[in-house]
Amino acid sequence: MDAHFGIRGAVISQNEERIIVIEKGSANSEEILDKLDALHISRVITVKEIPMDKRHGAKIDYERLKNIFKN
Repeated sequence: MDAHFGIRGAVISQNEERIIVIEKGSANSEEILDKLDALHISRVITVKEIPMDKRHGAKIDYERLKNIFKN
């Protein structure tokens, strides 16, 4: 999702819910919700930083990202 709507973010599924996670300082979450309604996104969550794969700096580390929300 990097660079769409001027944000760095990712879409994840958890407990049958689609969530968009964006880095703090990216576009306003309300603006994003308006634009993503067609994708059935349930929530927008802002995090300090999206975890990136250490081997491939341009790829999101989805396992680490999902672990943030297991609690």
